[in-house]
Amino acid sequence: MPPTYSPALAIVLLIGSSAASWAHVNCAESIPSGAAAADIQSCLNAGGTVVLQDGGVYDIDTTLEVVASGTVLRGETDGDNRPTLRATPNLHGHILVADDNWGMTPRDDYSLQSVVFDGNRFERLSQSDSECAWNRELGNVVLTGRNWTVTHVVSMNAICKSGMEVTGEGFEITGSTFADNGRDMWEATGRWADGLTVWNCNGGHIHDNTFTDNTDVNLIIGGGFGCVVEGNAITNLSSHAFAGLNVGTFGPDADHSGSVYRNNTIVSAPNQMAFGLVVGDEPWWNPWSPYMSTTNAAEIYGNTISGAVVNLAIDGIGDGSIHDNNPSAPDGRAGFFCTGLSANVTAHNYGNASISETWEPIWFFSPANRRKPPYDGCGIWDLNLPRADNPGALVHQRSIPPSGSLRSDNGRYRLTYEAETGALLVYDVNGAVVHDFRVRQHEPGLAVMQWDGNFVVYDANFQARFDTRTNGYNGAYLVMQGDGNVVIYVCRASFDGRPGSGCPDRIAVEQIRCYKIVLTPPRASRSRTFRQLRSPCNAPRIPPSRRTLVRTNAGHSDGRTAAWLGRDSRRAPYAHCRADRIRQDARGVSECHRRSRPRRSGGRSSRRLRIPAQGIERRHSHESC
Repeated sequence: MPPTYSPALAIVLLIGSSAASWAHVNCAESIPSGAAAADIQSCLNAGGTVVLQDGGVYDIDTTLEVVASGTVLRGETDGDNRPTLRATPNLHGHILVADDNWGMTPRDDYSLQSVVFDGNRFERLSQSDSECAWNRELGNVVLTGRNWTVTHVVSMNAICKSGMEVTGEGFEITGSTFADNGRDMWEATGRWADGLTVWNCNGGHIHDNTFTDNTDVNLIIGGGFGCVVEGNAITNLSSHAFAGLNVGTFGPDADHSGSVYRNNTIVSAPNQMAFGLVVGDEPWWNPWSPYMSTTNAAEIYGNTISGAVVNLAIDGIGDGSIHDNNPSAPDGRAGFFCTGLSANVTAHNYGNASISETWEPIWFFSPANRRKPPYDGCGIWDLNLPRADNPGALVHQRSIPPSGSLRSDNGRYRLTYEAETGALLVYDVNGAVVHDFRVRQHEPGLAVMQWDGNFVVYDANFQARFDTRTNGYNGAYLVMQGDGNVVIYVCRASFDGRPGSGCPDRIAVEQIRCYKIVLTPPRASRSRTFRQLRSPCNAPRIPPSRRTLVRTNAGHSDGRTAAWLGRDSRRAPYAHCRADRIRQDARGVSECHRRSRPRRSGGRSSRRLRIPAQGIERRHSHESC
């Protein structure tokens, strides 16, 4: 007959078992090595100072939490023999959090000192592969609140996300190390991790820390006022990172006003860092997400950067001062999904910022979804053309709402999307209509310049009602010019006289070919009939209208019309030439290799070719470097 237990005995056994799990822990003394996470948490719940044994190892299978303001978690001494909190494969969250729930439950004035947080990624690879895509809680540490400090701490081996994520006011992170977090892009896709992710820094001080071989961005700051980031050493020698330091954004219109980023050192071995220092967030902006920008990048100076594919990239800011930095010796080809592009300093979309460094006109664009365009992550822009961030310009995924207008830089013209009818009209300063795009009446939705170079009017049901059929030219942008013309600008680089071929070490300005597509008919023309005619090879696809395509070389207009597409086929010399018979010589001059016979006038062949409103899908070919 099996033994029986009374309810009273069961309660006694339960209590005794529970007490046995933590009875040996005295929170007034150092917690011995091997203590369970529940033992450590019981001491954290009490607040005050919690001491871990130097050299001790603590396997953490459930997330620890700082629950009381003023708590201190530290090792016995400040030496290098620090205690280690090590994640186990059973942990499906962070190792430790101090979360104030957006100020609802304050976590202030706490401190982490001389402790190691080990994400144990080598023992959690299967978890990394199965959970990193959806579990946002897999980084090592999350800290929020005010006036907290992190001193002489190590955060390493996070399986993904970040070694440490922080946000708050008046905090300090110093003398700490962030190393080997995540797996780099050569080892696993989407398993990379930042070293330190700063969501917001108001009056914080991040200084004299070491960042080594983190695989996403070593140190990224998303905004904040009066933050000082200085004296940090960032290196990637054996793992690839997308950037060393990023002064950027995690949301619309991030502001770093009053902050200073100075005297940091960033070093990369060849092909181990795409960017050394990135100012702005344009390279990582996902074109299928709401547009994000950095309104003010504050002051950035005295930073030393070397060995990255692109040492200093300025792209996606409205204001700021970037001066007296020391970038040198860019190296490598494993850049931002570009065909071997390497540069010391680049700039694009920098608004009113002042830049003292000599820079090259190169922009970067996120190929966020490799199953869709854009496939290339960089491009060249023309210093002599209107800038994409100037007033009157509309670049990828920026839009005109109903009743909204895009005004020319001189204020004389505006492109307006009418709220009542959905019409797309150009007005002059007197309110007179100077051009009507003849968009059929609809319930307005959005007029957007898409990431693929196509300007599209969508109705309230997100059905396309008008488009310029300029898709396939990633990075193209639309400008409402001061002369009343609506223009799309496209720049492409060519190598060895053949656009898009080869994998050079650098792109020379002389290899840039830029095109201006004028969407509005010339003033002398009364015809507003839209039609599609063939354009020369390697020129942008021309929208179905009477438009001018002006080609420039090395950023300078040659004053000649490369192709005039109108009713008279004699003005479009390649309109009857098959695409595979058009050739360009080394100077980029097009000629028909073997001219086909023009069609006879009249009959079925003279009827207008009707093309779907969605435009023509452009096939891409890619060459691996």
